[in-house]
Amino acid sequence: MTKRNVLLALVILTLMFIISEWIGFTNIKEETIHHSKTISGLVINKEVDEKSNYYIYLNILDERNEGMKEIKIIVLSENLWNLIELDRTYFVVYQWSNNETPRLEQIEINDEFKEIFIKDK
Repeated sequence: MTKRNVLLALVILTLMFIISEWIGFTNIKEETIHHSKTISGLVINKEVDEKSNYYIYLNILDERNEGMKEIKIIVLSENLWNLIELDRTYFVVYQWSNNETPRLEQIEINDEFKEIFIKDK
């Protein structure tokens, strides 16, 4: 290889490195942060929207205000949504990122919480 070809190869490799770093940097800036929370709550409502998205509404204890708070969680499976009962308490794990509606990850009946919930009401 001549000096010209070696220099050209180095310039091309340098440009490829700079471009790949720049693309990687912009992807990191746009990366979303995922949050997860585990709670117990009382299912007070269930609904389906026009896009066939399934939602449950839970009353949970609000630790900040020492009262009750309502949250809306999307359920990705219609079958699971059908098994969830109104006026029943559940142990729930949900995730969300940025401004998205939280999505249900795990749910389990938690009848012990209902006794606590009724006392606090």
